[in-house]
Amino acid sequence: MDKEYLEILTVDDYVELKKELNKKFEENLHLLDISGYLEILEIMLKYNKNLKLSLHHFKHFINEKSSKNLDENIKKTLKVNMNASVKDDFKTIEQHDFNEKNALIFYDIIEKKITITSNFLKVLDIPEKKYTFYSLIKELYKKIDGIKPFFMKLKNEIYNDTEKIEIFYFKNGKKLEIVYKIYEFNDYRGLLFNIKILNDYYPILNYDELTGVLKRDIILKLIEDYSKDYRNKNMAVVLINLNSFRNVNNLFGFKMGDYVLKKISERIKFTIRKGDILGRISGDEFVLLLNNYNSIVNLRMIAERLLEKISEPIILLNKSYKVTASLGIAILEENKKNINHIMEYANLALEKAKIKHGNSYQFYEDIYHKEILRELKIDRELKEAIEEDQFIIYYQPLFNSQSQKITGFEALVRWKHPEKGIVSPMEFIPIAEKNGDIIPLGNLILKKAINEMKDILEAYNLKLSINFSAKQFDSPKFTHNINDIIGETRIKSKYIELEITETAVMENLDMNIQKMKELKNLGYSLAIDDFGTGYSSLSYLRKFPVNKLKIDRSFIQNLLNDEELQKIIKYIVKIAEALKLEVVMEGIEKEEEINVLKELGCTTLQGYYLCRPQPLDILKEKIKGFL
Repeated sequence: MDKEYLEILTVDDYVELKKELNKKFEENLHLLDISGYLEILEIMLKYNKNLKLSLHHFKHFINEKSSKNLDENIKKTLKVNMNASVKDDFKTIEQHDFNEKNALIFYDIIEKKITITSNFLKVLDIPEKKYTFYSLIKELYKKIDGIKPFFMKLKNEIYNDTEKIEIFYFKNGKKLEIVYKIYEFNDYRGLLFNIKILNDYYPILNYDELTGVLKRDIILKLIEDYSKDYRNKNMAVVLINLNSFRNVNNLFGFKMGDYVLKKISERIKFTIRKGDILGRISGDEFVLLLNNYNSIVNLRMIAERLLEKISEPIILLNKSYKVTASLGIAILEENKKNINHIMEYANLALEKAKIKHGNSYQFYEDIYHKEILRELKIDRELKEAIEEDQFIIYYQPLFNSQSQKITGFEALVRWKHPEKGIVSPMEFIPIAEKNGDIIPLGNLILKKAINEMKDILEAYNLKLSINFSAKQFDSPKFTHNINDIIGETRIKSKYIELEITETAVMENLDMNIQKMKELKNLGYSLAIDDFGTGYSSLSYLRKFPVNKLKIDRSFIQNLLNDEELQKIIKYIVKIAEALKLEVVMEGIEKEEEINVLKELGCTTLQGYYLCRPQPLDILKEKIKGFL
C-alpha cells in the first residue's frame, strides 16, 4: 500500500496517551472486551497527531456471492478497463466513499495491524451509508456478534461452520495465496478480503485458545513493556508450574488434561487482582504479571492464595484429584529492568520451589546463581553415576523393643562419588526427583538391594523396606516396574515393604489409595513413612491399606520431657493396634527413649542408638546375635 496513505500510532505515541487512558481504565488496558477497546480507539483518535486513517479508493468491488464460477469471471474482469462496468455474472457495485476512508488501518496496543475493507461490508450485508470511524466499528461489532470465529488458513480460504468464502488476490493478473499481511496491489480488483476482522483478530492471535489467557509472546511483550516503564516500580513476575501434570494426561487422557488446564486457569483468574495479567507460556506453566503490590507480605498473601485455590480437588471420572503447584517469584528492581533477567530470576526461584515438593513458592535471591551452577554439575554427574552404577546400599535394622531381635531392614542409598567419596542422599535425591532421574535410580536401588539381601530375607523370613518418593509413586509404570524387578530377582513379594511418605499419599488420596490396594493384593507390605509430619488426620488411617506406620524422629524429639506428647504417642499406638498396624519409632538416639517407648506400647524401634546404617559386608558381623 502506498506509504503516503498510512501513518501509524507507534508504541512511543501510545505511551504518551497512557496517562489519559489509565485514568479511564485503571491500568487494565490488556483485559478489555471489544467495547472497551473501541473506547481506547476513540481516545487515540482524539489526539490524532500521528494516527491517520488511510484512504484507498477501490474502483470496482466484486460480490463473491454472485457467481458460481468466481475464478474465471475475475480473470475476465481483469481485461476490463479500470473505469468500465463489470458485466456477465458480476453485479456492478458502485463506489462508496465513507467520507473518512474505505480501508481503515490502525495499530492496536500490541502492534498488530487490523484492516476493514469496504468490500467486507458487502460480505456481512452492513448497510451502505456514511459512517464515522467509531460508528462503523460499532456497526461491525453489532453485526458479527454471535457469529462463530473465522479461521484463515495460509492458503486462500476462510471457514466457519456455515459457509466457505473463497479469497482471491490478484496482482498483474496472477492469482496469489493469501497470508496475514496488508498487500500492496496495483489494480485494486479481485480483492475480496485480506485480513481478519476486529472481533476475531484480537482474541485468536493474542489469547490461548484452550485457557483464554494471553499467549506466550504477548505476555512476554507486556512484561517487557512494563519493565521499561519507570513508573512500574512495584512489579513482580510469578511463574506458576503445575506439579506432575503429565500424570493427568497419562491417567485420564489429553481431553481430561485440557479440562484440568482450563479449570486451573479459571481459578487463577478468579484469584488475582484487577490489573494483574495472566499468560500461558507452555503446556503446564503460566506466568503472572503483578502490578502495584503493596509489600513483600502482600506478595506472600497472593502466592498463598494462589496455591490454596489451585490445589482444591477436581473431580475426574468420579474421582477426586488434586493438582499442586510451584511458584517462582521475581521482583522488578531498578538495575534489573530487563525481560530476560526478570524471567530468568523467576525461573530460578521456581526451580527452588519445585525441590520443596507439593504446594510451595519461592522468591528469587542472588545466591541462587551459585546454587543452580552446583545443581547443574550434580545433575550431569548423577546421570553418569546411574549409567556406571556408582551407588552402594546401606542397611539399617529395625528391632523388636521387647526381644531386641531384628524384624527387618531399611535400604538407604549412598553415592560413591569418584572424587568426593560418599555423598549423602540429601545432596542428590532432590535433584534426581527434579530432573526425572529418580525413576531409573529407584529401579537400580531396588534391584541392587534385593540381590544383596535376598538370602538373609529368605533365611530369617524378614522384610526389606525401600523408600519411594511421590514422583516415583505417581508414575503410571510404578507397579509394573516393581513387578518386573521382583520377577527378575526371583524373590517373593512378601519380603518387600514399600515405604511412601504421608504427604505423598495425601496429594491424590483416592487414586493413591487405589494403587496401594493393588500393591497390597500383589503381596507387598506397605508403610507410611514420616507419619505425623504431614497433614492427614488419624481418621484417614482406616482408609490407608497399609501394614505399618513409621513415626519420624522430629515427632518425638521432646519425648522425655513432654507428657502431652507421650499421651499422643500412646493414643496413636492404641489406634494402630485396633487397626492391626505395626508402629515403628524412628530416630532413637538415647536408651531413655527406648524405655519410655516400651511403656507406651511401641513394639518396633529404629535409630542410630540401636544400629547405624552400614554396608552389608560390615553389618553382617554386627547382627549375627540379633537374627
